[in-house]
Amino acid sequence: MGMNQNDFGTMVYDYPKILGYFSFEKMEKKTNYLKEFGLSTEDVERLLPFKPHLMGCSIEERWKPLVKYCYYLGISKERMKRILVVKPILYCIDLEKIISPKVRFLQDMGIPSEAIGNMLVKFP
Repeated sequence: MGMNQNDFGTMVYDYPKILGYFSFEKMEKKTNYLKEFGLSTEDVERLLPFKPHLMGCSIEERWKPLVKYCYYLGISKERMKRILVVKPILYCIDLEKIISPKVRFLQDMGIPSEAIGNMLVKFP
């Protein structure tokens, strides 16, 4: 994945499951997906050692539904990059149990979806 030994050690220390549970191909697929948001290889190398739990989240079950939901809220891929950099753990949170009910609550209060999207980008 291109990271140095210290960063790799930090990642394994924080999330030891990464060593035996995930194949290199799965991790490569996830890092490539992260790069689709405009993250450079260096950005990914800085992100993963300190947020290795991202590797434990499914692209199909967590990331893609969240991306689709963000589009619904008017958040572009470029703005999703900010969320990834500032609060990457959001990509591992259960959309249906945590995020959707809070968004629905704000919508019920009359706040437009686009304003909620802007708030999520500014204060993830």
